[in-house]
Amino acid sequence: MNMPRFNAEASLYKTRRYYCTSAHLYEGNDLPGSADSFLRLQRAGLGTVSCATRCAATCSRRCASDPQCYDYCFEECIDIHCCEEGCEPCKLFGGQCQQFCIDDDCNQGMVPCACPPGQTCTVDGCCSVSQTCGQYCCTGNEVCSNQQCCNPCGSDCCERGMICKDGQCCTPYSQGCCPRGQYCGKDVCCPPGTGCFKNPRGNVGCIRR
Repeated sequence: MNMPRFNAEASLYKTRRYYCTSAHLYEGNDLPGSADSFLRLQRAGLGTVSCATRCAATCSRRCASDPQCYDYCFEECIDIHCCEEGCEPCKLFGGQCQQFCIDDDCNQGMVPCACPPGQTCTVDGCCSVSQTCGQYCCTGNEVCSNQQCCNPCGSDCCERGMICKDGQCCTPYSQGCCPRGQYCGKDVCCPPGTGCFKNPRGNVGCIRR
């Protein structure tokens, strides 16, 4: 059975194992999910008529005259057409509280959801009201500053992705740690007195101010 990774941009992968059955065992609407779309999941929720049940019905018909082919037919149908159903936690996505779900037919998409009482839906997931900071959820040593979560560092506060070094916030890169305001994209740290620019091709670099 397929076991896809859950994320909103993930593409499903299918491992195809071939047995002694031939492709004509699965035809037209006999294929689990072939006539379905993710609308079925949105309308009815997970766990209506299972993919395995339809594989069993299909193979029972196709192997009526040859019972020995049933096990091979069923295993191949499950392996090619079925997935493990489930949903990711609720998160704030596109301004709405949603979760990425997949049904056992491998249909996938975003489904509206709600956090438990006393919690807020954030881009980091469901968050207690006391930890909510704008659209984020502050955890660990993070504090809320200007509607964002950051880690205190001397008189500064480091945003996510930055680290505190010698009482100052900096962004790690291949050659060390780039001070605040000097980081200019991957592996580019502009020296003092210069600024970051991007050319029409999308390349970044430093230019004297």
